[in-house]
Amino acid sequence: MTEWFTLVLVFSILKYWTSASNIDGPDRIRETLKILQNTVDDLTDSALISKQRNEYLELKLSENRDELKQLKIQYDRNIHELEARVRELEVAAMNRDRQVITLKQEKEEDREYIHKVEQRLARLEKKHELTFENAYQLRNTSTNLAWEDMRSPYDDSTERDQKRLLTPPSTTHGAVAFYAYMSTILPSPSAQHVLVFDVVKTNTGNAYHPTTGVFMVPESGVYVFTWTYRIGGDHDHSIQLMINTEDCGSLYLHAMSGTEMEGTGIVVTHVNAGDDVYVRTHASYQVGTSHYIQSNTYGRSSFAGWKLF
Repeated sequence: MTEWFTLVLVFSILKYWTSASNIDGPDRIRETLKILQNTVDDLTDSALISKQRNEYLELKLSENRDELKQLKIQYDRNIHELEARVRELEVAAMNRDRQVITLKQEKEEDREYIHKVEQRLARLEKKHELTFENAYQLRNTSTNLAWEDMRSPYDDSTERDQKRLLTPPSTTHGAVAFYAYMSTILPSPSAQHVLVFDVVKTNTGNAYHPTTGVFMVPESGVYVFTWTYRIGGDHDHSIQLMINTEDCGSLYLHAMSGTEMEGTGIVVTHVNAGDDVYVRTHASYQVGTSHYIQSNTYGRSSFAGWKLF
């Protein structure tokens, strides 16, 4: 394009120069040629500047094109990653929904199972309570009958000798001591229930009977007896230490709601060989239902005694 423009310009100059030579002469031609030469130089410079600018613009365009191409590649990559992430989240959401449904089903099954277990536990507790009630009633009945038989002739030497014959022989002459505790909870004992401490840890003299909870004095003398019991929150009990039919000591506990309480009673007294010493619920103090006596590894309900002299 620049060459064509130059050629046209040259022809124009020649035409002008030819017509001018016929009019003004050589000076006028030289002046005109000089003007034309300057014009050509300006046009050449302008053409060069335009060319350089075009080359610069083409270079920038090429760079921008490459940059846009890289941006497009990065954009496509980001779109692909986002789509993959969306698919992962959709799969995770579906799995979570399945898990929620499964957990709801398992929760419902657990609720039904717990309900069945609670019903079974209630039946077992009722059965266990009835068993305890029957056992204690049977033992209390037999014990009361035996005491009634012993009340009037208790000072009779023949009766006392017979009772001594029923007492197991002492394994260590002169030494008498025992300690036992309950192995489990005692639910809702009624009045005059003899407490049975079935786990025997010490029984020097073999005078304590874990099946009945009664200590049969093997030798007359001064003894120390101590009993401990534990109750749950909002429960109360009064427990007596009995020697035959005589109340020799009592201990009352009332635990506030949300707490547990444990108390210990101690009696020092003289007893005779053949006397029965035991612990029972108070004869005249009535407690509410489900007022249990607790005993476990965190606190034992226990009964102990030993001969001082």
